[in-house]
Amino acid sequence: MPSLQRLGLCSSNNGSVTGSSLVAPPPCKTDQQRVRLAPCRGRKGGSHLSGSSRIRKSPMPMRAQRTEQIAESGVHRVMARFEDLGWGPIENKPHDLGTDIFVQVRERGFDLGSMVGVQVKTGPAYFKRHEGDPSAPEGWWYAESTKDHFDYWTSHALPHLLVLHDHTANTSYWVHVTADGVVDTGRGARILVPSTNTLDANHRDELMAIAGTARADVPFEGTVWAGGLRRLLPIS
Repeated sequence: MPSLQRLGLCSSNNGSVTGSSLVAPPPCKTDQQRVRLAPCRGRKGGSHLSGSSRIRKSPMPMRAQRTEQIAESGVHRVMARFEDLGWGPIENKPHDLGTDIFVQVRERGFDLGSMVGVQVKTGPAYFKRHEGDPSAPEGWWYAESTKDHFDYWTSHALPHLLVLHDHTANTSYWVHVTADGVVDTGRGARILVPSTNTLDANHRDELMAIAGTARADVPFEGTVWAGGLRRLLPIS
């Protein structure tokens, strides 16, 4: 006699036979193959699969750091300020070692062949070390625990500007980083960023004069070569 399973019939717990000769029932499953339904009362009732069939929660999504977003936004806003002057800013993100932006200096759309480097610092932390009256400060001190960046900026072939960007007021303040302006603190160094030096058209002439201080020739130590913005020739 063929088994009940081969006939497509199942035996219930009390031994009775279920199924119909007209409609083939689904194949029988063993206890291990059965999917249990666990009643789960939600807001609207209903049930959900339990055990291994239960839907797992998705992992927590990745979250960008707010400080990184503000820093990136500050660089882009400072670039916009230079574009308002008609200059050509170029972000240096892939190779940033202390220069966020290289800016091509232009006059009435004509490229003057000069450039300046710009380092941007954004956020309220950079406006805490004020000089003078806090309500109307003469400026803000930017300090670092080492002199590495200051040495890099002052020895660079291009003049460098340090820009403090007030993200809330959307205002940028700059200073030309020079050896005379850098104050040695014993361990590191600092420089004062004047509150009157706003990055706008009112200071275009000053910024152009700074761009003109780029070194014409920079000797390469230990060689007879010198490099500049426009040429690479042996020293005569």
